[in-house]
Amino acid sequence: MDKSLLQLKQLVTDGQPSFGVFDKVEQVNYLDYHSYKLSNKAVASWRKKLKSNQFCFLQIVAAPYRVCFAVATLNWVTSSFCYLYNQKTDKLELVEALQPFTRHTQFNQSTYQDDIRFKSHKLTIEMAFTLTGLQIKIDSSILKLTANLVRFALPLAVCTQTGKKGWTYTQKEPMRVQTGELTSNQVNQDLQEAHALLDWSVGYMRRLTNWYWTSITTNLPTGEHFAINLATGVNESGASENACWVDGVRYHLPAVMFNRGNTIKEDWTVSNQVLNWSKVKIDLTFTPINCYQKNNRFVVVDSIFEQWLGYYTGMIELDDGNVITLDKVMGLAEDHYAKW
Repeated sequence: MDKSLLQLKQLVTDGQPSFGVFDKVEQVNYLDYHSYKLSNKAVASWRKKLKSNQFCFLQIVAAPYRVCFAVATLNWVTSSFCYLYNQKTDKLELVEALQPFTRHTQFNQSTYQDDIRFKSHKLTIEMAFTLTGLQIKIDSSILKLTANLVRFALPLAVCTQTGKKGWTYTQKEPMRVQTGELTSNQVNQDLQEAHALLDWSVGYMRRLTNWYWTSITTNLPTGEHFAINLATGVNESGASENACWVDGVRYHLPAVMFNRGNTIKEDWTVSNQVLNWSKVKIDLTFTPINCYQKNNRFVVVDSIFEQWLGYYTGMIELDDGNVITLDKVMGLAEDHYAKW
């Protein structure tokens, strides 16, 4: 069950990040990092900024609709996407945009007092973070959305070493829509009480990175709200990037293994390794239904990205004996390879 962890005013102190799992990190001041090459020579500030990666992804679920959007930069190039998925019809509408470097883009160093903005002729995304939540405005060729999100649970905040000289910070957090509206074609959907899940990461990641990821936010048949984040491939230097929330109570989870089949539509399995020091059991099957897929191949950077929508079935037995049973619950599964 949840235990109190450290809260940090800032992640980087005296040029070096703090590693571990936290309750809150107010400022992820990644540009204060004293980065060094393997030769131990200082890296110039412009190059240090160019080597950092940052992305912010958010999904908002208001049945039967799911809005997923992201802004990500490799600093050589910045990309953004937004899609609207209708679970009843299995229809996915997509808009995406690409900008050189960080043109018409603003990124943040805090999820409590800073903004992220992306603007192109097809897609504009504005995210204003505050102590109590997040304000969102999206204007695109497929939808318009405004929403005021509020925090109701402690986030999962993790920072670990990645590679010889790098590190990665990630924050996952369930949120609730206090007020909001979605407009698309002739659909006008009130978003009040819709639930959301934030995924925000920044750092100096491995040159070659591949991760698998599970994300679910839903209401259980018992009436409880349930959210989960499971991942492998990035934050694995002694700390787990895995957690779930039951009615706002956070549970830390052990490392998991993803097993994806040989064919595109074959089921995935997500499970934990049996360890004598952990009572947690995770046994999930993911059945893929629809996919947002994007390949970016450039001279310097590559990205092969698959974000699947589908149904999860299985169970999670928590360390306090509570068992969460999922029966064809809609969620996301991701397979992402990047060279940056």
